Amino acid sequence: MVLPPIALMPPPNTAMLFSKMQFSIIGDAAEHRMPPPNVLFPSIILKPEIRSTLEVLYGSIYGKISVPNIQTQISLVSDSENIAIYTDKDGNFALKGIPAGNYSIQITPDPTSAFSEMIINNIDVSIGNITETGIIELN
Repeated sequence: MVLPPIALMPPPNTAMLFSKMQFSIIGDAAEHRMPPPNVLFPSIILKPEIRSTLEVLYGSIYGKISVPNIQTQISLVSDSENIAIYTDKDGNFALKGIPAGNYSIQITPDPTSAFSEMIINNIDVSIGNITETGIIELN
């Protein structure tokens, strides 16, 4: 006899990795007798059932600037989104979590460098895809 699943909830103020976790109790209910007070659920087998769904709602813009080791800010130019990051030491960047649409990115090198700020227009972002800008030459 399989009893209905039992939904377990995490204690208050704790994070839960999955949105729902269930356990089914497998065994014959007639075989189980009341356990002694200090024993919790003897001879009951818990079978985990973990269900999770993933839906992609955003896209990303990846690229690289031509001159590494210069702190450079990359900003998404949009009326509705405000995303800005810095390149890594090799000049790579990744703007993530961007809704589908056509965007521009603003490249702002360190003001103490000899490079100028620039804007790249018409970058199409689609849901679930990575848009590559390639290597961006700083002027």
